[in-house]
Amino acid sequence: MQPFILAILVLFLFPGIALSAEIPISEATEACLGCHTLSTPGIVSDWKNSRHSSVTPKEALAKPKLERRVSAEKIDETLGKSVVGAPSATP
Repeated sequence: MQPFILAILVLFLFPGIALSAEIPISEATEACLGCHTLSTPGIVSDWKNSRHSSVTPKEALAKPKLERRVSAEKIDETLGKSVVGAPSATP
């Protein structure tokens, strides 16, 4: 029983550990996150907790139509490989 309680505590105290799978973020999004983490940390936190930060457009299109949450039927391959952030924005 104690290992179960320890596992629950780790999940609540260190949620990033449980979700530490490699999420593909574009270089442009990384640059934006660098500044926005300092200037608007709440917005960055909201983004990190959203689907945009954890599901690539390619993964979204692979889901059944009612689960997609994507309106496009086709996405350019270069945009489908990283999560939605700022693929072409300048920091």
